[in-house]
Order: sequence, then structure tokens, then C-alpha cells
Amino acid sequence: MSREKKTVGIGAVASVLLRMLHPSAAIRERYNNVDHGTRLEGLLVIRREKRIVNNRNQMTIVMRHDNFAGLELYCVERFVRVEMEGAPEHFFNAIAPIDNEEEEAINEEQRIPDNVVPFLGVDRVDATDAIRLAAVLATDDDDEPAPENIPQADQPPLPQGTWGHNNTYDSKATGVPNACASVCI
Repeated sequence: MSREKKTVGIGAVASVLLRMLHPSAAIRERYNNVDHGTRLEGLLVIRREKRIVNNRNQMTIVMRHDNFAGLELYCVERFVRVEMEGAPEHFFNAIAPIDNEEEEAINEEQRIPDNVVPFLGVDRVDATDAIRLAAVLATDDDDEPAPENIPQADQPPLPQGTWGHNNTYDSKATGVPNACASVCI
């Protein structure tokens, strides 16, 4: 019989495997010789945020515990086992996650390159000006090569002895190998 999965949220009581809990230095100091599969129970969920864990930006659950006064513990979201749910209005699936990078990208205006400013008359653009910007700047959308990339009939052939002529290199054609020097005694 499977048990019902409880939803994580602010105020929930959870448990986590000790080896998955961070900051690991504080965990090892308090629990220095633990058995495989030992869980820390009674963790109170504070919030959910993105943090770098194992060199990746991952969604983590931040918690606190009585044994670690004044220290915030965190682990990757998938390793949290909820023992008792918090209030339904504080469930994380109902609240958008805190993502500082997205907020900064939305709030920060994009700077236009200097060569575009004379055409628009402004030095900053937002999302509503995208149509106006596309109308002012010339775009090539016909999937044809640029005129300067089309070979002309009156162009002289490539010079002999340079890379690219008949897909060979000059030293290969002359028989001189590209080998490392060696000394025999």
C-alpha cells in the first residue's frame, strides 16, 4: 500500500538524509560518524530558493533545526521527505519560486548598441519597442548567401602552396613531414 505524498511548503516539518544536507561542514561537525541512511528529522521548512549545489544551479529547500541554532540548512528539493504539511496557502506549488536572476533580467532595461541609437533617437529599449526596432534595422531573411560571399567568375584561383588549395598543405605536397625532432645516440 502506497502512502500519500505530502506537499512541501513553508511551515512543513521534514526529514532529510544527513549526507544530502548542506552546509556539509556543519553537519559533519555535529554528526561525525553516521550510519548509511541516517536521516535528520524535525526540520522546519523556511523557504525555497535556487542555490549552487554540486556546481549546478538547483532548486533547494531551506530549513532550520533546533540542533543548529542560527544556521540555515538546505538540500536539493528532491531529497526532502515531508513528515507534516504546513498551511495549504504556503505550498510551494502555489507560490512562484524565488529566482533573483529572472527578476533582475525583467527589471533591468537593455542597453542598445551605439550604432543603433541614431536610428531610434533613444538609448534604451524595452520589450514594447521590439517591433519598432525590427522595422528600423535592415534584416536579411531570404536564406540566400550575402552578395560578397558568392564567387565571381573573374576571380583568380587561390595561390599555390597555401592551406586550402586542393585540400592539401604545402609541406605535405613537398614531402616534408611535420615530425618532432629526435636525437639518436
